[in-house]
Parts: sequence; C-alpha cells; structure tokens
Amino acid sequence: MSVEGVLLVLAGVFIAFWGHFFIRLAVGLISGLWLGWLASILTTHLLGGHTFTTFLAGLVVFSLFFVLGLIKHRFVASFLLSAVIAYYVPLETVTEFLAGSSPNEVQSILLRLLIFLGMLIITYTAFKLLVGLITSSLGSLLLYVGLVELKTTEVIALLITAILFLTSLTWYLLKRKK
Repeated sequence: MSVEGVLLVLAGVFIAFWGHFFIRLAVGLISGLWLGWLASILTTHLLGGHTFTTFLAGLVVFSLFFVLGLIKHRFVASFLLSAVIAYYVPLETVTEFLAGSSPNEVQSILLRLLIFLGMLIITYTAFKLLVGLITSSLGSLLLYVGLVELKTTEVIALLITAILFLTSLTWYLLKRKK
C-alpha cells in the first residue's frame, strides 16, 4: 500500500464531492483580476498616468468581483463569458445570416445586446451541470489513478470510479436544486 495511492484516493473523493469550492475560487480570481486590470487601464486612459488612482481603481474592482465571484459564481462566470462572446462574434456574419444587410450603429448595439442576453441564459443554465461534471470527473480520475496505484484490479477500480462519479454528480445536482 503506497502513500501516494492513498492520497490520490482521498483527493479524488474530496474533489468529487467538494470541488465546486475551488471553482468558486477560480471564478472569483479570474473575474477579479480581469476586470480589475480593465478598470486600471480605463482609469489610466481617463485620468492620465496617476499610479495611485489606477492602482486603487483596479484594487476596488478586483475586491468587488472577487467577493461577488465567491458568492454568485454562476452569475459572474455566465456574465463574463456572455460579454466576451457578444464582443467577439463578428456581426457581419450574423446579420448576413439573419437579414442579408450590413447593420447600422443602433442595429449593431441591439444585436450585440441580443447575443449577450441569449448567451447569458444559455451559460447560466449550463453552468450548474458543467461544474458538477468537472468536479465529478476530476475526482473520479484521481480516484481511479489512486486505486490503480494501490494495485486494485482494473474492473474493481472502474466500478468504484463509476459509483463515485454518479454519486457525486447526483449529490451535487440535488444539492444545487434547492
């Protein structure tokens, strides 16, 4: 019995059942850093090169979105992903598909808003299942590697891994249903 195998099994079970806290932390960090950086750049362009105000704006926005990302990670992640998708979708392709003409400024803004709202609904709905799948899959993978490291037969390791995956995913989705 190896220590690495036991640690991998324990880490797999922990991540499968409680890994969504790491996703909350990641969403908070990514959204806080990204939007804090954007706030610093915007402050630099609006107010000039004042280092303290630029730093302060970035720090305030980082703190706000880090805490908001920890509390409402699903909404923050969906909002940011939808904003990025709405910004980068080429409007010419969309308007050629829809109407066949080049959009004017108002139509472009309305079309981007429509894309943003549609993606917000889709990503917010899919995010719960995605978090459950990520944490259950990663935990199951670590469990399987740990069981193989402990010299468990492959059939037993796969059976235990499948049970853990289904149990943790079901537990996560039922817990989030409240």
